[in-house]
Amino acid sequence: MAPTTTTLPTATPNAASGPSWASLAEQLNLSTHGAVLGPAHPGYAEAARAFNLATEHRPDLILRAETVDDVVAAVRLAAGNGLSVAVQATGHGAAATGSGTILICTNRLGSVSIDPVARTATVGAGTVWQQVLDAAAPYGLAGLSGSAPGVGVVGYTVGGGLGPIARTFAFAADHVRALQVLTARGELLAVDADRDPDRFWAISGGGG
Repeated sequence: MAPTTTTLPTATPNAASGPSWASLAEQLNLSTHGAVLGPAHPGYAEAARAFNLATEHRPDLILRAETVDDVVAAVRLAAGNGLSVAVQATGHGAAATGSGTILICTNRLGSVSIDPVARTATVGAGTVWQQVLDAAAPYGLAGLSGSAPGVGVVGYTVGGGLGPIARTFAFAADHVRALQVLTARGELLAVDADRDPDRFWAISGGGG
């Protein structure tokens, strides 16, 4: 999934207007399970590096999220301090992240659960298509992936999901049943065609 940057109003932290990045990193460390990295930390460059090397990402902080609650905590911290948020699973896109940004890496949220009766897959934010294909194959099922199985499921699907068998089975976005969505203000929502039809319509193939 390409980084998707959401800019929130108010200023970037500085000595005059708000908490320092060191203070924000400490707050994140206290409220999350995942590693919190700044530019001076070992592992920062590796965490920031995406599949698409055309763009260099230089966020002020990186959170390597381990749980959904980690993601919620990071977004709420950003919202409360007027920061931008970018999310990266595999980083196949080329949207740059820079100063004033917390980058949330979701590649450790790669869970897959297959319901062979309902013929559905429930996936985590960092899941790639190869994981879905491997999990579905024992049941004689397959996901509506693109031609590259290393692409993130979420980014591909919300971007429409045009794959090599789309003419037969339609786009991946056409088969979405439900979504768990975190808003830019940190509100975690359950979204489907019945409970939140407008948001469901917009996200299912709506891109970034």
